[in-house]
Amino acid sequence: MGALKLGLIASVLFAIAIVNDWSTPDRLIITLIAVLVIAWIWTRLSLQRLALTRSLTLDRVRAGEWVTEELSLGNLALLPKLWVEVRDLSSLPGHHAGRVVHLGSRGTSTWSTTTRCERRGRYRLGPIAISSGDAFGLFESRKMIPATHELIVYPPKVDVWDIPMPMANMSGGRASHVNPSLAAHQISGIREYSTGDPLNRISWNATARLGRMMVKEFDPEPTSGIWIMLDLNEPDGSDHEPNPASPRSAGPSGDEALEYAIAVAGSVAERCLADGRKVGMIVNRSMPIRLDADNSQRQWFRVFETLAVASSFGHRSLFEAIQAESRRFSRNSGLIVITSGASRDWVMAAQSLVQRQVPVTAVLVTDQHRPDAEEMQALLEALASVHASVVRLSPGERLAVIDRSHSPAST
Repeated sequence: MGALKLGLIASVLFAIAIVNDWSTPDRLIITLIAVLVIAWIWTRLSLQRLALTRSLTLDRVRAGEWVTEELSLGNLALLPKLWVEVRDLSSLPGHHAGRVVHLGSRGTSTWSTTTRCERRGRYRLGPIAISSGDAFGLFESRKMIPATHELIVYPPKVDVWDIPMPMANMSGGRASHVNPSLAAHQISGIREYSTGDPLNRISWNATARLGRMMVKEFDPEPTSGIWIMLDLNEPDGSDHEPNPASPRSAGPSGDEALEYAIAVAGSVAERCLADGRKVGMIVNRSMPIRLDADNSQRQWFRVFETLAVASSFGHRSLFEAIQAESRRFSRNSGLIVITSGASRDWVMAAQSLVQRQVPVTAVLVTDQHRPDAEEMQALLEALASVHASVVRLSPGERLAVIDRSHSPAST
C-alpha cells in the first residue's frame, strides 16, 4: 500500500509539472522513482540466501511434559536483513516459535521455544513462513520453508497401583513382580561366557572343570498375562434416541473422562510390563484395534503409539467385544476392562468369564458432574455381584477400590 501511494504521488507531481511547465518537482519525482526502485530491489533480495534449521530435544513425550525446540536462521549473503518475520505454522497447541529477527551480514539468530504438551496426539512442528521487506515498508516479500518435525505426545502417567491386577491360577508359577532380566532361582543349564554376562552368574565349578569361562542359565518363573480392553465406544444412535445425559455427550466432562480412561490404560500396561507380564490390548470401537500379548520392550512402544492417536469410532457394545474376543482369555490370563460408559450390557459377558475362572477387573471412570451417576452405581453393583473386582476412579482423584472379590472356586 505504501508503494502504491508513493507511485500515485509521483504520478500526480509528474502530471502537474507537465501541465504547468514546472522544473522544480523534477528532482523530487526522480527521487521518488529512485526510492521505489531501490525499495523493490531490496525487497526482492531480502529473502535470498537464508538458511533455517530447527531441532527438537525429544520427538516423543508424555502429556504434561515439556518439549524444547531450537530454531536458527542464518543470513548467507553480504547484504544485511533489517528485519525478517518468522511465523511458525505448527499444529501443537500453545507452541509459538515465531519472532522478528535482525540479521547482519552473514549473521545468525538463534532462539528456543519451550512448550508444555497438554494433550496426547500426533502433531506437526512447522512449516515456517518468513516475510521481509525494505527499510521504508513499501514492499513485502513472503516465502514458505517446508521444514517440519513430527511430535508424538503419549497419554500422561497416572497412579494405578491401587488397581487390583488379575492373578491367574497357574501351575508352578505366580504373577511375577520382578524384572524378567534378573536371574530366577531355578538353574536350567550352563553355557560359555559371552561379553556382558553378569559376574554373579559365572559357574566356577564348571569353569574349573572345562577350562573355560562358563555361566549359569536360569528358567524364569511363569507369569500370568493381562489383556486390557479399553472402551472407546460411541453411543449407539441408530437404535436409541440421543441421550443428553450420556457421558460421551456431556461436553467437556465426558471428554475428560474418556481421556483419563486412555491414560489409565497406558499406565496399567506400563505397570504390567514392568512386572514382566505379557500384555495384550484391545481398543473397543466399531473398527477395533488389537495388539497381541507380549512382554518385550517393543510392546511398550506399540501400546503407547496406539493410545497416542486412539479415538472413538462408531458403536460396538462391550458385550459384543468381550464375546468376540473371549477365546483370547483363559485361566492363564486376566482381563481388565476400562470404560467411562454406564451401560450394563456387558455384565453377563463378564460373569461368563468369571465362571470360566478368568479373573476380571473392571475400571469405571466416573465424574462427579455426570448426570448418570445412578446408572454408574448400578453398573458397579452388578459387576460386584458377579464377583468381578471393581474399581471406580475420577480424573484427578485417588482410586477408590469398591470391591476386590476374586473369582469363585470351581465347584
